[in-house]
Amino acid sequence: MTNSSDHSFNDLYNTLMEYNFLKPAVPAFGKEPALDKVRSLVNAGGLQLPAQFRTAYSDPLEHRLTGLFERLKAGDSDWVNTLESLTGSVYQQMPGKMTADLHRFLAVISNFYRSFLDSSKRVRLNLPLLEVLPPLAVFQSDPQNGPFTITVEQVKSMIGGCVGVVSLPATFAGHPFLYGSLAHETGGHDVLHANPKLLPEIRKGVYSLFTGNSDWQGVLWDYWMDEVASDVYGLLNIGPSFGVNLAALLAVFIGQFAKQPPKSPLLRTYSGSDGQGYMDDHPTDILRLALAQGVIGALKGLTPAIANRYIAQLDELATICAPAASTVELEGFARVKSGKTVNFNNSVPLDQMQLAARKVGNYIATAAFDALAGHSIQDIETWDDADESAASHIASSLLAGNPVNGAGDDAQIIAGMTLALLQQPGNYQKFNELVNAALDDSFNHDPYWALPSGKNFILRSTRKLPAAASGIDPYAERIIDYNPLDADFNLMFNLGIVTSHAIKPIPWPNKSNTPQIVNFTPVQGAPLPKCDCVLITWTAAEANAMAAALTPGYVAMPPTGHTGNHVWYKYTHKFSEYVPGLTGHSPSMQSQDLGKYFLISLNGKKVLCFKSSLHLARDGQSMPVKDLFKQIAKETGASLIITTGTACAIGSKFILGDAVIATTVRFDCMGRFKNESFNGKTFNSNFKFNNGSIMARTNGKLIGANASQLPASNRAPKIFYGDTVLGEPNVVVTTDIFAYDDATNHYGLQGLGSMVEMDDAVLALACEELGSKAPHWLSIRNASDPQVSATFDKDQAAKIYEKYGYWTSLTSVIASWACVLEMQ
Repeated sequence: MTNSSDHSFNDLYNTLMEYNFLKPAVPAFGKEPALDKVRSLVNAGGLQLPAQFRTAYSDPLEHRLTGLFERLKAGDSDWVNTLESLTGSVYQQMPGKMTADLHRFLAVISNFYRSFLDSSKRVRLNLPLLEVLPPLAVFQSDPQNGPFTITVEQVKSMIGGCVGVVSLPATFAGHPFLYGSLAHETGGHDVLHANPKLLPEIRKGVYSLFTGNSDWQGVLWDYWMDEVASDVYGLLNIGPSFGVNLAALLAVFIGQFAKQPPKSPLLRTYSGSDGQGYMDDHPTDILRLALAQGVIGALKGLTPAIANRYIAQLDELATICAPAASTVELEGFARVKSGKTVNFNNSVPLDQMQLAARKVGNYIATAAFDALAGHSIQDIETWDDADESAASHIASSLLAGNPVNGAGDDAQIIAGMTLALLQQPGNYQKFNELVNAALDDSFNHDPYWALPSGKNFILRSTRKLPAAASGIDPYAERIIDYNPLDADFNLMFNLGIVTSHAIKPIPWPNKSNTPQIVNFTPVQGAPLPKCDCVLITWTAAEANAMAAALTPGYVAMPPTGHTGNHVWYKYTHKFSEYVPGLTGHSPSMQSQDLGKYFLISLNGKKVLCFKSSLHLARDGQSMPVKDLFKQIAKETGASLIITTGTACAIGSKFILGDAVIATTVRFDCMGRFKNESFNGKTFNSNFKFNNGSIMARTNGKLIGANASQLPASNRAPKIFYGDTVLGEPNVVVTTDIFAYDDATNHYGLQGLGSMVEMDDAVLALACEELGSKAPHWLSIRNASDPQVSATFDKDQAAKIYEKYGYWTSLTSVIASWACVLEMQ
């Protein structure tokens, strides 16, 4: 964290301190609740609940309300607050001024909860299914206790229900940044208590970390374990920014409780005792940052460089919030489940306690547990590079003032908001509006809370995108929009583009066939320049790989939020004519262009590199991308157009990075275009070239320069050409959904071709309609997803693409380079 980021965290703290989060209110049933009033409210609210929540919660509550009321009144000094938590989770369902905020609250709870308990994930890991509903939500009138959870076990003992309740202060309504605490409450406590065998096993394992003179630490961390494990779950849910979010929340509560609020954020370095002598069952504030560091260092899907930056940031944050601390003060009794009790009244060196916290965090995040059938918690849910990229993209959109609806799941949205606030804390209210709109959209697509409409009855994995409208596959959106360079653009540290996606130089055979930049001055809104060949690519990852290889120093699709130069040019000629055929999901509508382009020369030929903003799978039924192909052909006068990029391999013999050069394509649409006359049609190109020469130019050193970025295999990636490749017909199959080949042949692709993608046959169709004026065409596709096992789903296939799509695209770029050299 740089000094400017230090300043940003202080600014964020001061921005939050402008709001009174400790302002009390009066519950709907009044200061002195009467049973009849409470019953009337509960009965009315229960009518608003989905049926499964009525059966699991509100019906048992109504049935046992009299006994609950009398029991709480007689034995609970805080009985009014407890009563409000248990009943308000039902009666606050009635329409009112906080309805929208409650819906957002419920959407985040559902999303976080399903992250760890989703049935499809558990089946894949051979874990027992836990038939549990996500908790209900309540906005608490008395904010003094902050966020808390009433777990399923507690609900069952009080009313016989089987749904937990999560409470947030009513003052949090309208402040989605503060919903980060729900990753701890719902993604932590509620999930942990849905699997009763897990927490005891974690406790037992933590004792093994502390032996000899430090065995007292085992008791201490056991005493804190429910909160500790919930922090770990919270971080696995919303990523390393959870530490920043948590620190801000704790610092604000500390500041607002103080008689003289500190001007700078503070975290406690002591754990005191309550009125009965028991020590606070939460870890000491400052240690929760170290605990987070232990988890971050154990994230197996997050690039170490990114993880290390977050770890360093939390070190700086600890210094900011506890600048003079050298010890941790412990005071009070700690009694654990076994009955063992330790009376703490001592100071322990801070660095010793931080080391212990990191060990505990690392252990919980990595250990294999019998309660999880030998899996680690991260096997169910973790935070990886794809999540971090999504959060960075969301942060960039917020910084630019753009909507983030559907840009990621709720965890990624809150993580992105946290990153954005560290850059522009002064835009807090604007970010609130944008994120609240995204959470409204999340609620409207939630499998539990959305009004029933077909697929909403199916429980979706929380990391999956919500179903898009108009038959557009959300996974097509996900892989087209995914930009690997977003992971390189560090918003938190404001370092710009870094080098984790810098390629090693490709050893082109000689100077004449090394790509050269053409001196060209674009004119906004003008037609494309004349050229001999056009290379068309489709996704951000593909385009940036093409740029890295063929236009070094110029980026096709810069990371979101990047404002520098040296980028490909926007192509907008006749854009307005395409608008009627676009949808709200069209990248072209977002970018307000038809594509990006750049001009190079290769062996004396002018070559136009083009990234399309139009797509078969995302635009309207009129298929505007076909018109774009015709416009490109007419304006450039090119004699060859190559469409190239990533695809899913068909058949078991392809490996990541393999590519095919195909002169045959066919449509196999399974979505909106399945009933069109062209569906099922095959097209053949008459382009001729020397097969042996192609292979000699490409396979070997050119591909090998960057092959180390791909998973190890028993052979190097290759470029294939011919009627049959690796036992499959060399046909590129075009569909209109994100389809892939698996061992069960789920999409019926086997025998149809060698690769499946979402655009190339449209070029062949356009050329057929152009007739004698049509250029030659080729389809060149690389395997960014291999054939997978039957247990894979689209989410996993998309993640493989996100990890390797950029690097595998280099193979098809090299194949395209070779085909340009083969032009007559």
